[in-house]
Amino acid sequence: MKKTTVYIVIFFLLALILRLLFLGSTPNSATWDEAALGYNAYSLLKTGADEYGIKFPLVLRSFDDYKPALYAYASIFPVWIWGPNMFSIRFISALSGSFLIIGIYLLARVYFDKKIALLAAFLTIFEPLFLSYSRMALEANLSLSLFVFGTAFWLNPNSGRIKRYLGIFFLLLSAYAYHSPRYLVPLIILMNLKKEFGKLSLFTIGYLPIAYFILSPVYNTRFKEISIFTNSGVLFGSIADLGKTSMFMAGISRLFFYLGDFIGRFLSYFNPYQLFIQSSGHPLYVVTQMGVFNTFELPFFILGFILFLKHFKKYYLYWLIIILGVLPAAITVDWFSPLRGLFVWPFLVIFTAFGLLSFSHKKLVGIILLFWALNTLRILDTLYIYRPYVDAGAYQYGFAQMAPFVKSIESQYQDVIIESPHAQPHIFMAFFTAYDPNKYQADTAWRKNDFTPRTNFDFGPYHFRRIYFPVDRSLKGTLFIGNQYSLP
Repeated sequence: MKKTTVYIVIFFLLALILRLLFLGSTPNSATWDEAALGYNAYSLLKTGADEYGIKFPLVLRSFDDYKPALYAYASIFPVWIWGPNMFSIRFISALSGSFLIIGIYLLARVYFDKKIALLAAFLTIFEPLFLSYSRMALEANLSLSLFVFGTAFWLNPNSGRIKRYLGIFFLLLSAYAYHSPRYLVPLIILMNLKKEFGKLSLFTIGYLPIAYFILSPVYNTRFKEISIFTNSGVLFGSIADLGKTSMFMAGISRLFFYLGDFIGRFLSYFNPYQLFIQSSGHPLYVVTQMGVFNTFELPFFILGFILFLKHFKKYYLYWLIIILGVLPAAITVDWFSPLRGLFVWPFLVIFTAFGLLSFSHKKLVGIILLFWALNTLRILDTLYIYRPYVDAGAYQYGFAQMAPFVKSIESQYQDVIIESPHAQPHIFMAFFTAYDPNKYQADTAWRKNDFTPRTNFDFGPYHFRRIYFPVDRSLKGTLFIGNQYSLP
């Protein structure tokens, strides 16, 4: 076995261990998106349909956010093996995050030698964001791994016919797994298309269902919710101050306001503070008090970034993908979103590896790497010990613990009334109690053709509403679940 292969196998196994370790208990509860993916995987396993009874869907209606269905399909096997639980639904993400190490090695080999590629793969094992995303059921994480493999096979000048077809296959799958690559993947195909009509035809046929969905009113509604151009809360407040300014001047002001805001959002994805010190965003998608990458990689990243800029023409395909990858993220409502920039981060890891091996002060490298190792221990401590308690609320802690207990005693009651502030309380009970999907589809059949915002989440014996105990105490055969302010 070649030395390089041995290293890759060791890296993969180390990554897999770190991603599977305590996977079913840390984080210590599932988010509602994890529960939704898990229950839809369970429903597909048992009935061949999603929770709404739609047979073999390409997208999951879920909370009317229309999730890509590939992650749920991929999770059918682990759910069949281990049942619907946190370990089984996170398994595909953990496996994807482990294979990402191999993918980044292949991606780096498009331009660089084995040393840089191996170093990039090694750094990926411990990057806080990659490790964190691999420990939660996340469609984007599956998509990222497929995207990196596809890009590596498609762009590598040494790829033969089979690898080129594999590139198309993986890139298409990444677009079916998550939203972001749906815009990026066709552009990557066109970047390196060499008068290959057969491959272009194959890609076009595979992409047609995605194009149909992108053009659908449902998808446009979702885009309007997150776009800076259509979300009035992002930009229009300042423009409203223009008062009775002429329409021409108001238009010019709006143009410059959009332009300035877009440039600020775009540059935020290269902000060293966001990348290496502390990222901003929702607690689920950032690592507590950390950036996307290990803090002590910053000097090597800066050096690698500069070297990449100096040789822009040589590495122009990388730069094109980075710029095109940031563009969709820069027009969404979040100023900086590590999740929406996810498909750019592998290229920045390669920057860091390039900078590290180009660094001439070897003694200083040793000192920095010592601090890198210490900070890596801090990353592991944060993810496995500290974060599950600090960010328990973000993971909707409590349902994973409450639902099995309720299931064990619900036969003693006719109804179960659950008071919860969560927006989607039903999916936790369906997932954590392994509620029969056939029954669930029958209980909620009225929702199948009703596309109004959901207000009734009841199914089976479970009812989700506020508890007013002075009145509700008269109900017989009812189990009440609420907080200390609702119950005596």
